[in-house]
Amino acid sequence: SPGSDQIAFVCKKKQGLEYSKSTDSDIYTYRLSDGLVTNLCKIENSPSYGYDLDPLYSPDGSKLAWISMERDGYESDLRRLLVFDIQTGKKEYVTKSFNNNIESFVWDHKSENIYFIGNSGGVLSIYSTDLDGHTNQIESGCYNYTSIKMARGTLITKRESMSEPADIFSINPANVVVTRLTEQNDQIMSRINT
Repeated sequence: SPGSDQIAFVCKKKQGLEYSKSTDSDIYTYRLSDGLVTNLCKIENSPSYGYDLDPLYSPDGSKLAWISMERDGYESDLRRLLVFDIQTGKKEYVTKSFNNNIESFVWDHKSENIYFIGNSGGVLSIYSTDLDGHTNQIESGCYNYTSIKMARGTLITKRESMSEPADIFSINPANVVVTRLTEQNDQIMSRINT
């Protein structure tokens, strides 16, 4: 956590055949001060029984987001983005209006929006959502974004396509200016006829 007082982790507490057949992994927090472990996925009135993975604290430490699947045993279930409010215990799926898989995500520096890579129309594009679930496409093209990080208010991404090997790009979320940062394969690509 940003306050260095707890750790969020993923665990599937099953054994033997039950472990191999189940996709029910859960998000836990471990409080450093007293060792208290809490399962955030089996909270009363809102349990989750599918894959839960990739927990990430908001920069202000007030929330924890993760990718969540609804059903146990269904590996192709929709990968939704869930936000857990640490103070209230309320869980909210903030990508209800986005009916495709979430691949990876990152918080903005104000803890108000989440940027994510989502699959739509055969490509992996970049989207944003606020905590009320208003989702917008930020950047898309005939290529795939395969990773996303935030650095000083700028998105840092890896982008690749069938005709271009992977390179690192920055995206300014305010004006969607995309800037290529690496030219690792330019020398090789210049010798290839496209």
